[in-house]
Amino acid sequence: MVFAGGGGPFRYPPRSMQMISGSICVSFGDFPVLVNVRSGAKTFKTSITFSHPGGIMKTLAEVRTLKVGKYVVIEDEPCKIVEYTTSKPGKHGEAKARLTAIGMFSGQKKSLVHPVTHKVYVPNIDKRTAQVIALMGEEVQLMDMDSYETFNIPIPDEYKDDLEPGKEIHYVIALDRKMITRV
Repeated sequence: MVFAGGGGPFRYPPRSMQMISGSICVSFGDFPVLVNVRSGAKTFKTSITFSHPGGIMKTLAEVRTLKVGKYVVIEDEPCKIVEYTTSKPGKHGEAKARLTAIGMFSGQKKSLVHPVTHKVYVPNIDKRTAQVIALMGEEVQLMDMDSYETFNIPIPDEYKDDLEPGKEIHYVIALDRKMITRV
């Protein structure tokens, strides 16, 4: 059985396969792949969502659907788009899009040039609140206010003086990485 995915065809037999509300959930190991199949005029249109045991991490989207202020995955890092320009199609080619984005975790400026019909990964950004439990040098121990799970993350330089036990903070989860966004 051959399944076409974002990284090419999967030539492995799926571990499990089930139908979930009009979508096919195929598992090729530890990570399930959710495939939405909608019938069109002559072809099947699919959108593929890549999952992780902790939840959905990223989805595929065409470059033409991206806008300034949205997020895109460049070099396995979620990045916020700060500039988006397109060129006209040439005599033998299609329109190209140039994206300039800033990495959420590294703060580095990254660029991406693709045809507007090319598919890229878009991270799912989960915004949450947590309570500070303890300060431990360069790290802070937090407890999520919804799930009550505790975890440690590094303290950003701009928030070192503002954190104290018992205070509520806002943080984001993107591609299974966590970062404090507001105190």
